[in-house]
Order: sequence, then C-alpha cells, then structure tokens
Amino acid sequence: MEYALTFDAGITAVSVARALEDIGDTVVRDAHMRATTRTAESARTQIRRDLSAETGVTAKILNRRFRLHRANHTNPNARLFIGTVPVRAYDLGAKQLKSGVSHRGPGGRVRLRSAFVATMKSGHTGVFERKTKARLPIKEVTVSIHASAKRHADAFLRSRARTEYDKVFRHEMQRRISQRVSRL
Repeated sequence: MEYALTFDAGITAVSVARALEDIGDTVVRDAHMRATTRTAESARTQIRRDLSAETGVTAKILNRRFRLHRANHTNPNARLFIGTVPVRAYDLGAKQLKSGVSHRGPGGRVRLRSAFVATMKSGHTGVFERKTKARLPIKEVTVSIHASAKRHADAFLRSRARTEYDKVFRHEMQRRISQRVSRL
C-alpha cells in the first residue's frame, strides 16, 4: 500500500525517516482494530435497516438483539452477534379485532383470523392461537426473523464488508501517520 504524506518545509528527511521507523506494528494494529469495529458498526446499521424493512419489525425492537464486541488489544477483531429469537406478535403493535388480531408486518398490517390477545395470570400479555378446537392448549404467535437476518448478514459480507474495511483502514492509517509526523 502507498500512503501520501504532505510535509512542512521545516521537516527534514532524517526526522521523517525516524518517525516512520517508530510507527511500527502498533499503528497498523490500532488502525486494523478501528477499521474492524467501524465495519461491524456499519454492518449492524445496514442489517438492522434491511431487516426492519423486510419483516416489519421496528428498529427499536431489533436494537436489543444486536451485540457488538469491539476490537481491542487482546482480541483485535470485532464481532457482531444477532439474536434471532422469534419476535412476539404482540410487540409488533397487535390490535384485537372483532374476528382475530392484526399486527405490523412486511408491507403493512397482517391479519390473523383465529388469534386473540390475552393477559395470563402471570401478567404476560400476548397474541395467542388455539392448537386444537378445545379451549386449551394455546400457543403464542411469533414472527421469525432468523432466515432474513442470515440472508442480510451474508449479503453484507459478500458485497460491502471488504470495501468498507479497506476504506476505513486507509483513512485510519493516513490519520495516524499524519499525527506522528505532525509531532516532529
């Protein structure tokens, strides 16, 4: 890689050579850590945006499902975890209708004719459906986001991750080198 450096007239070639020798591995490692963290942050934003648009789940609900472990000196790679446990239909703005329940979904509201909103003895409120014609058992209605999250994460890795990392790494290297040189 080549880096463009601009110098003041007062800097000598010897002082620049010494500064570049001192840069060493720490600057490269710090730039790598910052670039991987920024790429993971960008992935989190893009995946959350695409997932919200596709599934109808709000970003507020999705925020709690993303965990970003930033790069540091002991582990120089950032990690992004996405919790893909199904989202409760009640959390999607469920409304009881005369016949069934409606909640937010992809492209508008989704109507579930055989569902109902109920509060359990424990205080838990949710959207439920009967498993049989009998009064019990019932199951809670959820919306799966696993396949969509996996698809959007893979798409980001294939299309944007490398270019995002390269852009941030170049910027961080130039910034750190110019900081070192300006201290001369």
